Formats: sequence, C-alpha cells, structure tokens
Amino acid sequence: ATPVELSFDDLSGRRGYDARTPSWNFPNPWKGGRWGLPEIVDYMESGALALLENAARNRRFWLENVYRINPRAVE
Repeated sequence: ATPVELSFDDLSGRRGYDARTPSWNFPNPWKGGRWGLPEIVDYMESGALALLENAARNRRFWLENVYRINPRAVE
C-alpha cells in the first residue's frame, strides 16, 4: 500500500488497452497523481456501491435470471 505518484504521461497501455483514452467502460480516465491506500479504498467502494445500486434498480431482472439459471446448473 505504498503510495505512488504518476503523471498522466506515465500511464501506459497494456494488452491493447490505453489507460489515457476514454472508453465505454472507463469514460473518465484517471488524470494521474497520488495513488495509495485511501484512493484504492475509494475506488473499491465506488465499485461496490455501483453494483448495489444496479441490483436495487434492476431487482426483478437479476432475480428472474438467477431463477432461470439454477435449474440448468442442477442439470
């Protein structure tokens, strides 16, 4: 959890993904700066809250799909 400082220019792409370019699943790329334990916790919390919000808004969708998947999993 040692903090690091990265500038926007230091962000590089891996496996065909460029961290500096907006994409459908990362519309607002990180602009660089300090990255340490508080930022990691904030990032994970944001993801968890987005998951819970999606589950709450689309409750019926998720419940019906799980209900349909279970019989196939047992077979």
